[in-house]
Parts: sequence; C-alpha cells; structure tokens
Amino acid sequence: MSTAALTVPLVSPRSRIRKHWAERRRATIALVILAPFAYLAIDAPVLLSPGSPGELTARLLAWSLFLGGAVFRFWATLYIGGRKGRMVVCQGPYSITRNPLYFGTLLMALAFCVRLESVPLLCGLAMATVVYLCTTIRSEERRLRSKLGEPYREYCRRVPRLWPRPSLFRTDAAVELDVACLAKEFWRAVRWTAVPLAAELLMQWRVAG
Repeated sequence: MSTAALTVPLVSPRSRIRKHWAERRRATIALVILAPFAYLAIDAPVLLSPGSPGELTARLLAWSLFLGGAVFRFWATLYIGGRKGRMVVCQGPYSITRNPLYFGTLLMALAFCVRLESVPLLCGLAMATVVYLCTTIRSEERRLRSKLGEPYREYCRRVPRLWPRPSLFRTDAAVELDVACLAKEFWRAVRWTAVPLAAELLMQWRVAG
C-alpha cells in the first residue's frame, strides 16, 4: 500500500469551516503590503556597481532563487495534483514542509528583492510572509484539520509549517501524476517569468537614471 497519501473520510458539509476573509483576499493583501516597499526599491539608488563581481553574484543568486522556487512548486504539484484537500499528502516535498507551494513562491519573490538590491523590499516581503503565516496558512490548516481529522493533526505535529526540514524527507518509488495540474502549474510558471524580467528592466532603468 502506498504511503504517499492517507485517505480519510470527509466530514459533513455542515461541519466545514469557511475560508477566512484574509485567505480569500490573500493576493490583494500581499500587494497592498508590498506596494510601498516596491516604490522605495524602484526609487532607491543602485547599491552595487553594474558589472562588478558583487552585482554579478546578486544577479546569479536572484535567478537561482527564482528557478529554485519554480522547481519547488512544480515538484510539489507532482505530489499534490488532484489530491489537495481530499487526503493527507506526506511524501516528497510535503514530507519536509507542509506548504511547499508557498515556499516556492517565497523563493521567487525573494529573487525579486535580491535582483533589485533592496533591503526595504526584503522587509516588506518579510511582513507579507508573516501575514500569510498568521492568516492564510492558519485558516487553511483549520479547515484541513476539520476535514481530514487526526491524520492531518499528526502530520502537523511532525512536519514544519513553511521552512523545509530535509532530514524528514521520504517518498515512494512511484507517484501518481495529474497531467492537468502539471500543465496548469507549467503555465503559471511561465507567467511568473515576468517577475525576473521586470526586475531586470527596473534595474536597467535605475542604472540609467
């Protein structure tokens, strides 16, 4: 029997917990938090000289973070596709963090901060991450605890909420794939490429200014 996911009976519709308003508006809230810090980043002087070893290192780090985040999200989709909210998935990336999709997104957002060489924007991202942890992720976990019961509670006690713990890694020899979910994540990743491209354009504009 595969251990990639634990299937549990679903609770009755009456006992389901509704989404918190902050969870439903999470993207808008994140943008509101980040907007003033992004403005400061765009208007701030460039910290590293263009073409210098430091600037080249920052650019390489930014692209590495972005690609790492995209790969992490795609990896998570391999395991969660078609099973989200129906069972406890506790293998692959879900064996080292309960929210690998959010962690991948965080890496891609961090890449934007690094490429813009902006400490204020990094602070804004930290604030947005804390809001996510305290509202969106906690709201999702309350609903999953109600829906999936003790198996999910045990999973939460064992696996960290966001930052991965590699020592916990485990996986089965085979994983059932959901092609539709993988295709959706692929096109989402394509759209995310606008982030590093926008960062490159903004840096060129700041250098020229």
